[in-house]
Amino acid sequence: MKLRTQDAQPLYKQIVQAIQHSIQSGEYPEGSRLPSEQELSELFHVSRITVRTALKELADEELVIRRQGKGTYVGKKKFKRNLSLVTSFSEACRDMGRVPGAKLLFSGLEPATEADCAALQISPGDEVVCLRRLRYADSIPVSVEEDRFPLRYSFLLGEDLTDRSLLELLREKYGIYFYDVHRRIELVYATHSIAQLLNLPIKSPLLYIVSNGLDNLTNQPGQRSLQYIIGEDFTFYT
Repeated sequence: MKLRTQDAQPLYKQIVQAIQHSIQSGEYPEGSRLPSEQELSELFHVSRITVRTALKELADEELVIRRQGKGTYVGKKKFKRNLSLVTSFSEACRDMGRVPGAKLLFSGLEPATEADCAALQISPGDEVVCLRRLRYADSIPVSVEEDRFPLRYSFLLGEDLTDRSLLELLREKYGIYFYDVHRRIELVYATHSIAQLLNLPIKSPLLYIVSNGLDNLTNQPGQRSLQYIIGEDFTFYT
């Protein structure tokens, strides 16, 4: 494969783009081994130093994983979530070329916890609307989500949330969106029930994200969201 030697773009950048295209087209599937540095050098008619520079950039972008003495492998495609924006899981999936899915685990009223009362500005003894779902990407479970709302959101109990984005439903059908969203992220370990849902060993490390925000209709706290996420599947940025 010949590179454009007269092009202003550096040769290693052209190799990066060529390998990216091969990964995206499925020529090199997730987890597969790329040709060796020597093989890539011969393929592109460049020095091994040029190939090594290209592979380093691909590794920095987490598209490939370099294993000492074993070679270079196509990395696991991660979801990218911008924490400064209120985007849905479904939107993140579609942006990555994956098919989002959701299974409803629970829909009903629950007593408000102390944390619910503080975040949603409701009184002890009040109830909250609770929606608990298992989220899928390409039919693979990747997170467990629990959304808790004040009682004015009880209309959600009549909605079918199977394979549907909750944030998109609220925005498109009810004209509701959340702003001034605050998030807290910590490392936790999967309980027996969470591990079963995500097909993981018990005590596997997970990212636990708690967020809450105001809704545009009342300018009052509208949602408290709890997410247990398989961390190795996601990249977060701001």
